[in-house]
Amino acid sequence: MTWLDDQDQTKIEEQLANLAKCRDNPKYKDVFAYSGGDDRCALWLVHVDAHAQKNIGLSIFDLADYCWADDFEAGMSPAESLSCALEGEFG
Repeated sequence: MTWLDDQDQTKIEEQLANLAKCRDNPKYKDVFAYSGGDDRCALWLVHVDAHAQKNIGLSIFDLADYCWADDFEAGMSPAESLSCALEGEFG
């Protein structure tokens, strides 16, 4: 079970449909690359990135490489995942 499964599924399906329209948008290139073709993981990454930009003023793609997909599969929230990534980045 992922964090997305605990969210309002009507909103998630709407967000997935909107994200699918952005597949060729360069702004989302990294999201789709890091998600390994999993649209739900890509959407989760969008949430993690938005959380990062709001809270630290950086994109997750500005940080050192991190296994984002592992956190997605583990069911972490975007906030939890970012916290772990920053702990690894800045110790």
